[in-house]
Amino acid sequence: MALSVISLFSGSTGNCTYVTAGNGEGILIDAGVSASAVERGLASVGADIRSIRAIFVTHEHCDHVKGLAVLSKKHRIPIHITALSAENCRFTPETEACAAVHPTLYRESAAGITVESFEVPHDSRCCVGYRVTEDATGDSAAIATDIGALNRDILGHFLGCRGVMLECNHDIPMLLSNPTYPETLKERILSEHGHLSNELCGKCVRWLSEQGVSRFLLAHVSRDNNTPELAKKAVAAIAGEGVEIAVALPDTPVKLM
Repeated sequence: MALSVISLFSGSTGNCTYVTAGNGEGILIDAGVSASAVERGLASVGADIRSIRAIFVTHEHCDHVKGLAVLSKKHRIPIHITALSAENCRFTPETEACAAVHPTLYRESAAGITVESFEVPHDSRCCVGYRVTEDATGDSAAIATDIGALNRDILGHFLGCRGVMLECNHDIPMLLSNPTYPETLKERILSEHGHLSNELCGKCVRWLSEQGVSRFLLAHVSRDNNTPELAKKAVAAIAGEGVEIAVALPDTPVKLM
């Protein structure tokens, strides 16, 4: 069976990604929406919360951890999180009992999938991306949805993957001209610990496609400073022809691979 990666929810209203090796089990990357929304999202792609063997948290911001308390209380799903992120989460006793706390760089296996973390720059206490690999076949994907800048180490974790889910947060002209955003917020988003722009995402997609990565899912698209259509058009213009690109949506499942 081939590895499957599906964005169930993406953006500032909440993030949750479903990964399965097609063996009837799976894992979640983040649970930043309500537990009931996670359950509905899984059901919409033919999965069941009872088949989830672990939740891997990228960082402690609410749009990535919102559903953890109820999910851990109802289903006792193991939660994997870095120590620095865990320090900044107000865990319930049930969530704390389910939590496995790790150093920033760690590796774990669940549901026939090996998950390896890598550090990414973002304005949280700690933020990681994950490379997921199907144990039976070695098929791999990488997920990095909140990332202010790219570096050689991050790019190295993308190499050899069949698909990459990568942040494509904002269009720079839209952000700069947004009258509702204060200058301090614009500076935070544009910083190396903020969010990735369409332009930077496009340059990364182009380079990775030249290295053999065949599928891309643009994630965490801003509601205020971007659109799915603009993000895809901007990235495709930089990446060139023949690159398979999809855009993750706020509350509609979209498949990477």
